[in-house]
Amino acid sequence: MGELLKKRNVFFDRAICSDAVRTRLTWEGLQAQGFGTRIPVSYTSELYHASQNQLLSCIRHLHPKDSHVALIGHNPGFENLVNFFGLSVDKFPTLAIATFQASTSNWSDFGRQPLQLALFTYPKKEEGL
Repeated sequence: MGELLKKRNVFFDRAICSDAVRTRLTWEGLQAQGFGTRIPVSYTSELYHASQNQLLSCIRHLHPKDSHVALIGHNPGFENLVNFFGLSVDKFPTLAIATFQASTSNWSDFGRQPLQLALFTYPKKEEGL
């Protein structure tokens, strides 16, 4: 999936990752596959079993200098967050990736204006391409 992100010109300034072993391994694998430079990452227990509201709060408190941030965590919070914004996704399988385009430059306003789902994919979907 890291190679796919690179191919589609998806990049990050920073990553915030659940401190669970599985998400750490996921992030390390993505970074090793797709990005030429090491991206700063923070590991936090706050993303473990986070609700959509907790995820939204995390996003709205991001540092303004970070314009492209990866959040790596767990369901059902991520699936619920995507659906909360009206970007209907039936299932958010393991290693699913969703990227958004927001019409704001201030993280504290994230989701208060319409969002565009720029990319939604996962490994089994990519196998069919």
